[in-house]
Amino acid sequence: MCGAPAFRRYAPAGWIWLIAILCVLAFAVSAFATTVRPVTVEQLAQGSSHIVIATAGGSYSAWDAAHTAIYTYTTFTVMKSLKGWLASNTITVKQFGGQVGNMVSRRIGVRQFTVGEEVVLFLYPSPNADGTLLITGLMQGRFSVRGAGGAATVSNGMPQPSTAAPLYESGAPVAQPYRMSLDTLEQRVRNAASTKRKDDD
Repeated sequence: MCGAPAFRRYAPAGWIWLIAILCVLAFAVSAFATTVRPVTVEQLAQGSSHIVIATAGGSYSAWDAAHTAIYTYTTFTVMKSLKGWLASNTITVKQFGGQVGNMVSRRIGVRQFTVGEEVVLFLYPSPNADGTLLITGLMQGRFSVRGAGGAATVSNGMPQPSTAAPLYESGAPVAQPYRMSLDTLEQRVRNAASTKRKDDD
């Protein structure tokens, strides 16, 4: 697998926490066709082993070992790591869906990347232990970066989490995506990490 990073092993308690957060995030997107409600940056950060600012490179799609599902593998160059240790500045992100020959597979809540696209990714290691990373919360763990420097802003296409209406209901958008500055996102990730350390003490 191209550019697969080495990861530090989670302690058992860490895995329990990660699985619990991922279950919450999975529930938030499981009914995408009818209703999707956003989760907070803090929830995404707590459910992720790695958070990076990265640029997309090449992609390819392939069947899994059982030949039952197609996955797309995208290589990223990491420009900045906000959480988690990486052995290399090159990582590989695996997503459901893609095209192999004449067979096309698409999954709701999964968007493929374009070469050169700059993103902030909330990630966790694939349970298959194949050296790849998966995006936390599907579309919610992928923030597109617009602009540069201090003017850079990010959005994952979701509205700001609140008691307001969900982003989609029966396939129709009902709320506008929320955009924040990249600096704000970074600060919220740092704050979430700091809160987690205090809770563990």
